[in-house]
Amino acid sequence: MNKIMPSMFTVRDPIQHQALRRPVAQKFSMSSIKALEPFADECTKILVDSLKDLEGESVDLGVWLQWYAFDVIGAITFQRRFGFMETRQDFKGMIADIEMVLQYAGTIGQVPALHPWLVGNLWLSKFLAAQPFVKVPDPLRTIVQFTQQCIDDYDSEPVEMHGDRPDFLAWLRNEEKRGKPMLNRDMINHLSNNLLAGSDTTAISLRAIVYYVVQNPTVYRKLQNEIDEADQAGKFSEYVTYAECLELGYL
Repeated sequence: MNKIMPSMFTVRDPIQHQALRRPVAQKFSMSSIKALEPFADECTKILVDSLKDLEGESVDLGVWLQWYAFDVIGAITFQRRFGFMETRQDFKGMIADIEMVLQYAGTIGQVPALHPWLVGNLWLSKFLAAQPFVKVPDPLRTIVQFTQQCIDDYDSEPVEMHGDRPDFLAWLRNEEKRGKPMLNRDMINHLSNNLLAGSDTTAISLRAIVYYVVQNPTVYRKLQNEIDEADQAGKFSEYVTYAECLELGYL
C-alpha cells in the first residue's frame, strides 16, 4: 500500500506493458465485449427515461452523457452502477475531482519541475489532506475504494449467486479458478483502470458525436429520417440494441 502501482497506461517499458496487458487482453475481444451489451442497454434505458422525465426543462446533456458513461463502465466492470443517473448527481464528487486533477495535470505537465513542490510533495499532500478546510481531490482513492468494496461483496456472496456473470470482475475470478491466480493488488489495478480509462473517454466521444451531429443539419436530418423510417416500419423496439443495429444494417 501507499506505493506507486504501474499500470498499462503509465509504464514505458514494452516488455512490462505486455506483461500487464496479457492477463486481460482476452476480455477485450469482440465476443466478450458483445456479451456486456445488456449492461449498456440497461443504462441507455435509464438515460432515455430520465430525459423524458425532464422533458421541457433545461438540462446539460454533456453532464448526463458523462453520468451515463460512468454508470455503463461500472456495470460492465462490476455488474454494479455507480448510480449517477438514478440519483442525478456526481457520485462522491468523483467527476469534479477528476476535472480538478486534469486541470492540475494539464498545467504541471507543462512545468513538471513544480510538481515536487506541490502535490508531488508527500509531506505537503499529507498536511493538506489532514486539514478539514482543504479539499484535496483524489478520484483514484474513491475508485480504488469502490473497486475493493465490489471485490469484497463478490467474494462474500454464495457461488451459486454468481451465475454466468460476464462482467470483468467475475471473469477475472473465473480465470483464477482456471489456474491463473492474481494478486488483489493486480486485480484492483486492472478493474480500476477500466473506470479511469473508459469513463471520461467514452463521455468525450459521446459529447463529440452529439455536438457534431447537431452542428451539421444535413447529417442531423439524415440520421433522424433513418430512425423515423425504421421506427415506422416496426424494425426497432423502443430501446434498440447495438447488435440489432448491426443485424439490420444500420451501422
